[in-house]
Amino acid sequence: MTFDEHEIRRRLRLGEDSRVGFKGFEFRGNRPMRPERRSIADELAAFANARGGVMSCGVTDSGRVPGMTRGEMGALEELVVNLCTDAVRPSIEVTTCRAEADGRTLLLVEVPPGYALHESPGGGRSAALAVPSAG
Repeated sequence: MTFDEHEIRRRLRLGEDSRVGFKGFEFRGNRPMRPERRSIADELAAFANARGGVMSCGVTDSGRVPGMTRGEMGALEELVVNLCTDAVRPSIEVTTCRAEADGRTLLLVEVPPGYALHESPGGGRSAALAVPSAG
């Protein structure tokens, strides 16, 4: 997937689909507080189980990017990478990309298609099974 600013703005306008999800975050200091770790792990596992995708972190459901500080992005990136190894079984290797759209920062997490059935604490496995396959 291309991560240039034009494509990011286009995706924000179009909204979520089976390959792109938005995930807003609340921070206390630089520490991500919401959503819960389990919710993030579930979404990562679901993407891996459904041919992969991109989780756009720091984006509201409506596609608005409030922006994050460099410290917040670093803490969020660390959290996501840790969840991929600690909370998703078997673990997944994601690629992260710090990006900007209209001067506001977000973190893009590219999840590759899984090589096995990936499970997470809240049932990422079952969420992914509901995604239709293109035969």
